[in-house]
Amino acid sequence: MSERERIAILLDLRTLKASGFKADQFLEAEKLLENAYVMFGKRALQHEQEKQALEASQRAESQATTSSKAAATKDELESGFEYDDAMFDDSDDDANNSGVADLDQTSALAVEFKTVFKTWKKLKVNWKEYFPDCSFPDDMGHLDLVSDLMRLPMGRLYKQLIKSDPLRLAYGWLPLMALCSRGQLGTLLAESFCERVLSQGNLVMTDGNTLLSHEELEMVVTLRMNREFMHYMRQHYNHLSKQDFARTVVRV
Repeated sequence: MSERERIAILLDLRTLKASGFKADQFLEAEKLLENAYVMFGKRALQHEQEKQALEASQRAESQATTSSKAAATKDELESGFEYDDAMFDDSDDDANNSGVADLDQTSALAVEFKTVFKTWKKLKVNWKEYFPDCSFPDDMGHLDLVSDLMRLPMGRLYKQLIKSDPLRLAYGWLPLMALCSRGQLGTLLAESFCERVLSQGNLVMTDGNTLLSHEELEMVVTLRMNREFMHYMRQHYNHLSKQDFARTVVRV
């Protein structure tokens, strides 16, 4: 399982408490999420600062008068030398201060993550409240991850969590990370997956299968690509797969 997938499992409120991780695996995934949280938080805060600076600049320009100001002249030093910016260059101090500020921000975000992730793990979702238009079984205490929760449009839930916590005191950046980060839900597949699909298509389209129609070829490739998933479904959800003989049987 990739790092991105482990991060996504902890961000997904459907799989957070049903991850199947052992204790050490969960701690490892939590550490990955913490690192991603710190990086995401730093970039998000930088974006907010740049946005605020731009808005302030635009307000200042709109309020500025049309009168031109005389160019400021540099005063000479008492010693007779002209003012030289290089003599008072504090770029090194700025760099040092920036490094200290970066360390402080990293530490603050790491501490913040530990606090908000505790709240995140304790969050109990009222699925009927957030998804009133979806059907659920009468026994809400035993929802099935595949048949009951997989089909839900989770973006609706995370957007409401963001709206209910504007200061990010409860959940921090976690709901937003579920929508647009390395571990976001529903992320686009990598190009490598598409390449594997094409490779499977080449294996399926042998000299003896050249008469397959486009639809039939897609069906065979889909079955081959999902072979491991079908094995998993037969083992854990055989009542849903409806494959009594552990294989696909065409009933006429």
